Amino acid sequence: AAPIVGLAHEWAHHVQYLLGVPFPRSNSASIVYENQADCLSGAFIRFAQERGWLEPDDMDDIGGLLAVIGSREGPGRDHGTASERRRAFELGLASGALACNAYFPEEPLI
Repeated sequence: AAPIVGLAHEWAHHVQYLLGVPFPRSNSASIVYENQADCLSGAFIRFAQERGWLEPDDMDDIGGLLAVIGSREGPGRDHGTASERRRAFELGLASGALACNAYFPEEPLI
């Protein structure tokens, strides 16, 4: 399931582009942009869960992925920390895509 989360994250960037979410122009703006993409990937995994597409250990794999990719950020980071990325993903997982509007309320996705 971890590769699917990565693909869903990149798809979320395409959605952001199509819907006019402003492209980030600073590292701090980029973190918000990336967190919204993580949120949307969580919303997709929610969709997959509702349809019974996931295996029992998939959520553990996803948790490991988020920990690894979030820990790779250094002082000039442009993505969220592991905990920020997990929170964003869990927001989408728990509440669906509509909750991801919290990152850019002036440019709603839905």
